[in-house]
Formats: sequence, structure tokens, C-alpha cells
Amino acid sequence: MIKKMVKDVMVDYKTRKIVVSEDFYERATDPFSNEAIQFETLRNRFVGFSLEIAKKKKSTASNKNLTYKNMEKYISVFENRDELMEMFNLAKSLSLVQPNPYNFVKGWFKEQFPNYKEMPKVSKDGKLYAFPIVPKAEETEKTEELKRAYNF
Repeated sequence: MIKKMVKDVMVDYKTRKIVVSEDFYERATDPFSNEAIQFETLRNRFVGFSLEIAKKKKSTASNKNLTYKNMEKYISVFENRDELMEMFNLAKSLSLVQPNPYNFVKGWFKEQFPNYKEMPKVSKDGKLYAFPIVPKAEETEKTEELKRAYNF
């Protein structure tokens, strides 16, 4: 049986654990804080229970601005934008039969542009190119061919 006591604290009677959030534990280090008092009460009330500090969950804020419109803006800066937009539109079409179409398209985008948060590399002729993701067996040969074609 798990009993939730407060927002950042849970007591698991089955495993004999007191689970506190990382934020709660940090605030409890101030001896005059409410969290310190609650923490001391917990330790006295549940003698013999082990303490577990729950890690913070990763924020999804990194995808906050990754909208279809912003994906299109990003794609539009590349010289081979027409080819990339075709692939993007294909991904959007294929996503319509998926349980979560946005996640499907976002997955394609992140695979196609793994370093989209960084400045892309500029070719020798001063233009930006994104090389389409191709099957692994053809990847090296096809990538080298594209690099030669675009003077990279």
C-alpha cells in the first residue's frame, strides 16, 4: 500500500521506503524550513524506513517550439529545401494513421536533423545542405556522392 502524504513525499509501506522529490530534499536542508520539519517528522514516525530521493523528470520544454510551422521554417533555410519539404510532407501524410501524428513527424524531424539546435555546417560554396536520411546499407556511398555533388 502506498500512501501519499504531501505533494513531494510518498511513503511506501510495502517496501518500507520514504520517497521524497529532489526539490523537497533540497529545501529540507534548510533547518528552519517547513520541509525540514516535515522531513524530521517523517524520519521519526517511520523508523527503519529507507530514504529514496526521486530524480527530477526531464522537461519536455525542449520541444516546446518544435511546431510544424517551425520545422518548415528550419527546412526552408537549406538549398535542397524542396527535396526536404517533400520528405516532410510525406512524413506528415504517413503520420495521419498513427496514434499520435505529431510525435511521428517530430521523430522524423529529429532523426533527419539531429543537431537542429546547433548552427548547421556550411558547404565550401557558402550554402547550407541537409543530406536526407537514407537506409544504412547505402548511407556511406550515397552521403559521399551527395557531398561531392554539393561541393562539401
